[in-house]
Amino acid sequence: MEPRNYQSGASATPPAAPVSPSNGYPTNGDPMAPTPATQPGAFWFHQISEELRGILGAAGIAPSSSDLTQLLTALRSSGVFQTQAKLDRSSKAATTEFVQLALGNLSGFISFSASSSLTTGILGNLIQIGAATPVGQIFTLPSLGIVPSGYGYWITNSSSFAQQIKASGTELIIPDGFNSIYLQPGESCFIVSNYGGNWDALIQKNQGNLHGIASYSASAALNVSNLGSLIQIAQATTGSQVFTLPSLSVVPSGYGYWIVNLSGFAQQIKAAGTETILPVSANSFLLQPGESCFIGSNTGGNWNVFGAIVAITTAYYIGTDGYKADKINGLIEQWGTFTTSPSGFSSLTFPVAFPNEIFEITASVNSATGIAYSVSFNITGGTLAAVPVAVLTSANAFSSQQIRWSAKGK
Repeated sequence: MEPRNYQSGASATPPAAPVSPSNGYPTNGDPMAPTPATQPGAFWFHQISEELRGILGAAGIAPSSSDLTQLLTALRSSGVFQTQAKLDRSSKAATTEFVQLALGNLSGFISFSASSSLTTGILGNLIQIGAATPVGQIFTLPSLGIVPSGYGYWITNSSSFAQQIKASGTELIIPDGFNSIYLQPGESCFIVSNYGGNWDALIQKNQGNLHGIASYSASAALNVSNLGSLIQIAQATTGSQVFTLPSLSVVPSGYGYWIVNLSGFAQQIKAAGTETILPVSANSFLLQPGESCFIGSNTGGNWNVFGAIVAITTAYYIGTDGYKADKINGLIEQWGTFTTSPSGFSSLTFPVAFPNEIFEITASVNSATGIAYSVSFNITGGTLAAVPVAVLTSANAFSSQQIRWSAKGK
């Protein structure tokens, strides 16, 4: 069709729009009223014909009066309707391209080799963390406030290192409930926004295989990049060393380490700060020569030790205030420092409560003055978790002094 072809009287220039158009609906008129009939005018025909020609042009069709199917062909072509943005949830017409994206087919492939902020413009893409990516990179997700529910990214880690996938601000990634997760070498995941205002990470694990071996021969702080690795305490390790776990706040639930002690000495495996290791319910334990274990984080905010060949007999917390608990005979030894009150007895709280009874408690005053002091404990007035204590002068007056104390019980 060619809407500009008329029988006669066509102008070389388009008509101008009416200055004072008659707005409303057409009428045949009534000569008896009298009411004039509606006159479309040249501009009315012009605007209709140009709108039709615009559809043909969008489809790449040259108007022709010899083809009366051009409008239908144009409406069925790929150039007339635009594919809406991937985030569009309006009632606009959906092209087949848009439908394919909505069905979950990937919309593209993007590779990164350094820390990057992912944008909404690449939602639905496969995000590859390239083989050349160094350790310690961070890939930050956009704010959930601009990502509709159900939209996300496929992410695969082709590098040789664990890489951090981080939510924006304080937003969370579930099921772990942390602000970030670590994608181990060879792992992939689909991470998607959900209706609860969080990200959901569906991780394809690397078939349970270990991610590597890290060997140590001296005290060391284990880091998150070694999660999933075999930690080998080497034969050359001399004496008892301390191997400290990272804070649970940066370790997703279920992640951990395989640890084997190849040395000839008991080695201390210690949690960060005051965090607890189960089932010993302590801040640390000793891994004896030849023993091995898997130690993993759990949803309860503790470390769990697993392994049939682990024989944990003693729990420790080594510090100014600390304890040693024998898991076989139940004996607990505790120690620490405490400053007494100048006005009476004050409560000394043990690092851990004695489960059953207190056998003895002793103390000495840290003083270089040469003044004689005595330390008094009111064990009958205390509990298994704390006892009242006071320092007295030779005149039986209460004094504020620092004491070193030790206690035994079970």
